[in-house]
Amino acid sequence: MPGRVLLLALGAIALISLPGRCLARVAPRAAPPPPSPQLQFPGGAFENRELSVRCERPPDEPVVCAISLSVDAVAPAEGSGGLLEVRDPGVSQVAIDGIRSTSAEIAPGQRAHVQMSLRRAFSHHTPPGGYFLAADALWLRHVFFASRSRRLSPGVTRLRGTRLPLFPPSAGAVRGPLRVHVQAPDDVSVRVDGEVIEGRVVVAGGRRLTIAPVAEDDEQLLRNGGPYLAAGASGDVPEDRFVLRGGYELGLQDWVIVSAAIESDFTTRATASALVELVSPAFFIFVLGLPGVSAGVGAAMEVSDQGVRGGLRLSAGSQLPVAGLQGTFDYYPDDDAWVIGIAGRVSL
Repeated sequence: MPGRVLLLALGAIALISLPGRCLARVAPRAAPPPPSPQLQFPGGAFENRELSVRCERPPDEPVVCAISLSVDAVAPAEGSGGLLEVRDPGVSQVAIDGIRSTSAEIAPGQRAHVQMSLRRAFSHHTPPGGYFLAADALWLRHVFFASRSRRLSPGVTRLRGTRLPLFPPSAGAVRGPLRVHVQAPDDVSVRVDGEVIEGRVVVAGGRRLTIAPVAEDDEQLLRNGGPYLAAGASGDVPEDRFVLRGGYELGLQDWVIVSAAIESDFTTRATASALVELVSPAFFIFVLGLPGVSAGVGAAMEVSDQGVRGGLRLSAGSQLPVAGLQGTFDYYPDDDAWVIGIAGRVSL
């Protein structure tokens, strides 16, 4: 029986490791951020500053933020006034005293009202670079139900942080606080001078705006997996028997899968098991598919017409999308016996 199990396992692994369908693609490079508008009024000052940040995440779209800044530029009472400029406006809309312009001469002691607005989309794809595609192990098993890894799964987007200098030290003096109004999803962090802003807040200083993902957005400790069904052969020497196994799996970040399952030969035996597996992603390089592999350890409890016995379960497996192969090795110390099984599996 061990010889037949070994030959079956080697044959199945060879088949599942054959070149798969070409899923390779070039990972898109993140485009450099567009230029950020900067106010420049050397020798002058900025007063009555108001900042509005409104971020939205449309379904299946990048996060889009609408940013508006309103400020009064005040020229010193003495001297010859100064030149107010909005440098690198990019896609911004700029108006000075209601006139669309990026510069204006301000007479001594006079002021000008500046309004700027822009929209930014902050996202990029995160598959690894180069001519290959990585699919994380939990998504590989449960294509339909698994929550996907933000680091490894193909096609998943995540927010890329950006920093906008509102009033750099070279721009001019700032007087009074900055009134800020922020509306953003829970997974988007808006900061002014490093301070997280929510709702309406008055901030002293207020020279730098940062929009970035919340740190926990990338740290998915517990991820949903899904159900699976496996069928194959199992037995202790010299007996073989057909078994059917059903179970449910969850992921711990990207590299660990925990599961519970029940299997039976529908005649004399049923086994309940719990398993913790270390798993690898699958890689698709040009036309070659390299399956994900796994190794696990857990516990098994067998109920049969001879009674109940508990033991140690070891496992090893190979996985392509939805379909996979898994070998189990159960050791029951009370009987000093091994029960070895091999099964093909499908999962949702």
